[in-house]
Amino acid sequence: MGPQTTPPTTDNRLYLVTSGGVHLLADRSTKGTMDGAANVPGIPPYDWSYDPVTWTGGGLLIARLPEGRCGCGPFGMETVQGYTAIVDPASGVAGSVTDDPNCPVSGVAADGTTACFHTPVIPTSKNEGRGADALRILRDGKVVQSFDLSTQNAGGDATFTADSTKLAYATVTAGSDCGTWETLTRLRVLDLVSGTAKAVGPPGLQPLGWLADGRLVATSTTGSSTAQQSGPVIVDPATGTVQPVPSTQSGSTQPLGLVTA
Repeated sequence: MGPQTTPPTTDNRLYLVTSGGVHLLADRSTKGTMDGAANVPGIPPYDWSYDPVTWTGGGLLIARLPEGRCGCGPFGMETVQGYTAIVDPASGVAGSVTDDPNCPVSGVAADGTTACFHTPVIPTSKNEGRGADALRILRDGKVVQSFDLSTQNAGGDATFTADSTKLAYATVTAGSDCGTWETLTRLRVLDLVSGTAKAVGPPGLQPLGWLADGRLVATSTTGSSTAQQSGPVIVDPATGTVQPVPSTQSGSTQPLGLVTA
């Protein structure tokens, strides 16, 4: 936060930290930005901030998030990742990925292929119950595939295989109670070559990442809204078999991230 002013302003910058030092990648300021986004469409100046999402082969995927807002409903902050870009860490130059608040980024592959669930109106606390009508696949900011959806479900947690030929994601009935939706999700796997999708395993699964042998690491949530238990599991998409990951801790274990070769 900068010096106290009326109204208050925030100095928001994106840095890269390496063994060689700290490098400024992007600067949201009145002097302009290195990533070309001094203003985000539909969001007043200074009412958004940088959020690093994940690394890709082409650089860092960032989202430009509206200030003072948060994701609501089953898939949280995914619902506000509508304005995104991949930043080249060497130059700080960013190439736009999405520029559509109705199709916020849900997942990105190592090669930069991106998935978003298009929803006519993004679900909010004031407008529950609207589901996705399409799952879109983008490369270099352009839609290369689109799969029609029923509008009955919200979609999220899109997770690509290493070769970007398959996509795992989770769905839940649109407008689900925020306190119980974790046990109601359905894990689905989409073959991007054939265009076929299928539900895999029992309710309560959300994908985290693919293993080299074609199995999925997922979070499994079971129980009631007052007594939920969550933990990592291994899912075989071919058979739907779910294998718990051993834990030395009792109760729920929530995975924070996954690194695959």
